[in-house]
Amino acid sequence: MRRRVAHVDTERGWRGGQVQLDAFLRRSSPALEHHLLVPLGSPWVDRAPEGVVVHRLPLWGRWVGAWDLARRLSALEPSVVGIHTAHALALTPTRWRRVVHRRVDFRPTPVALARMRSAERVLAVSEAVAAILRAGGVLRQTVVYDGVPHDVPLLEAPPTRRLLAVGALVPHKDHATLLRAMTELDVPLDIAGDGPLRPRLQRRIRRLGLEDRVRLLGQVDDVPTRLGAATALVHPSKEEGLGQSVLEALAHGVPVVATRAGGLPEAVGADGRLVRRQDPGALAAALRDVLEDQEARGHLAGVRPARSRRFSVEAMVAATEAAYREVAG
Repeated sequence: MRRRVAHVDTERGWRGGQVQLDAFLRRSSPALEHHLLVPLGSPWVDRAPEGVVVHRLPLWGRWVGAWDLARRLSALEPSVVGIHTAHALALTPTRWRRVVHRRVDFRPTPVALARMRSAERVLAVSEAVAAILRAGGVLRQTVVYDGVPHDVPLLEAPPTRRLLAVGALVPHKDHATLLRAMTELDVPLDIAGDGPLRPRLQRRIRRLGLEDRVRLLGQVDDVPTRLGAATALVHPSKEEGLGQSVLEALAHGVPVVATRAGGLPEAVGADGRLVRRQDPGALAAALRDVLEDQEARGHLAGVRPARSRRFSVEAMVAATEAAYREVAG
């Protein structure tokens, strides 16, 4: 008997959570029948996998659309509801059996913690996130790491040195610290991603005299191509659930410099460089070392088999499906 799953995703962009959900929807077994409940204008309208039913709802603001969501769930009568954003957690009635996905490493609000404590299962993207949830009394949880493809080409170092950062232009990604570090380096940097801080970062780039070396690319759909032009990936977050772009870079054999924020130490392990958060000097020094390290790519080629077992798409899908099937009964 097929179990119906209703996924509530109120995000209007396409970020790490959507990439992981897309992989799960495409690879989960036929035993689950998937529905997506999303806002008007959601990218899922055009990108949902074949066989997944998309329901567009007026999910605006803090509470607008809660009644429509409740009514649609009542009509669907799902066995389990997947909660993919904090907004979805707030809007979804607690009477449904729920699997909550938690991808960020900051402490939830008291109301959000109460809703997660009452959920049948919470899937934390890293041990760092899981520890925060346990401290808030959320005990029915499982760590499910993001999965990225590892059957991808190992990328050779480009002929000229260039850095790449991938992430939304939002405060916790801390591009401001990265820009300060760039004043100590003489290499170009591409920043892929978009968000509300774009105008402020553009002004900061001009103020620091970095216009000739730092480019804001906006949202891109060709991260592997960008990685192919990068000597290293830099990830300067001050908060981070895990860091999908870090996993992608290491899978391609691209060296990584990241901060010790949230789940990034789990994502990087001993396979990259980790520095203190919000420390431009330390970040610049680590980047300088990696730019001169001729051995880094050879090391990453050697560790790829072990990384592919820990951070594979197959492992992510299997663990996620196991949680949904357990909760669905």
